[in-house]
Amino acid sequence: MKTSIFSAAFVLTSILGYGSILPVTFSGFEADYKFNHVDLVWKTMMEKGIDHYEVERSTDGVHFSQIASLPSKTTISSNAYQLVYNFIDENPLSGISYYRIWVVGKNNNTNQSSIAQININQVQGTKIYPTVIRNNTVYVQTDKALQNARLEFYNISGKKLSETSWDSLCGRQDCAVSKAYRLPAGTYVARLTSNGQPVKSQLLIVENN
Repeated sequence: MKTSIFSAAFVLTSILGYGSILPVTFSGFEADYKFNHVDLVWKTMMEKGIDHYEVERSTDGVHFSQIASLPSKTTISSNAYQLVYNFIDENPLSGISYYRIWVVGKNNNTNQSSIAQININQVQGTKIYPTVIRNNTVYVQTDKALQNARLEFYNISGKKLSETSWDSLCGRQDCAVSKAYRLPAGTYVARLTSNGQPVKSQLLIVENN
């Protein structure tokens, strides 16, 4: 069950230290709860000069503790166009948790990603599917009632395209990805909230027939 910040997608080209540049573009960052663990996935583009990534977790979104460190998949001389990183939190916290990624350069310059939030108590049994859209329709399914639920659709630049809301959402509901026009083929993000709190985020790929 995926949720996030959602920061659905964000771009980070950081100027750090004294004019030193640490370039990395994040094309996605997701937290997915399944099988009693949280699966973190982040995608980067045009990565260069990165040494490693540090994964941090928090219960309040302010005070974070490092739970993992992953080496960069590139060398200092390489320039990878797209890479995918994954970390599994096998001992997630109950309730709401916050995750963020620190980027550490070869010269020890650092910067951080956006924060991904997940509420394990809410996301269990919640689905947004299919992930490949061909008929402008997605389905939301939950095994527990979500009050004041809202499903929003964004492009990868973070612009909201449409939304659908329910006073109470339970079971399966269908929803139009775009109500005004047919979306061009590409990658989009669906963000589900309940009472203003993130429940689940899902990357969607639109394929036009």
